[in-house]
Amino acid sequence: MGPTDVSTDSASTIKVVSLLKLTSDGSNWTTYQDHVVNAIKAKGLRCHLSGTVCKPDNLEECDGKFYKPRTMSALTNAELEAHGNEIDTYEQKEATL
Repeated sequence: MGPTDVSTDSASTIKVVSLLKLTSDGSNWTTYQDHVVNAIKAKGLRCHLSGTVCKPDNLEECDGKFYKPRTMSALTNAELEAHGNEIDTYEQKEATL
């Protein structure tokens, strides 16, 4: 059996084969946990692991235009695309865990 990918995104893939194996009796749990947490942090997912990452705001639609909450000006196409990219990045990192 070969290495197993935790995710399919090559930038955030964690090879399970490179991690310490957890023994069947759990006697190495503390060391195993440290290795797993460090592997996740190394991929830039610390805030996602701890639950402190802020989800990008949902947009509000009014008369066919999109607004960030509590703003008065409609977003440009470039701002809409940038917001979509923020959402995608957030959701990809959340799914990686």
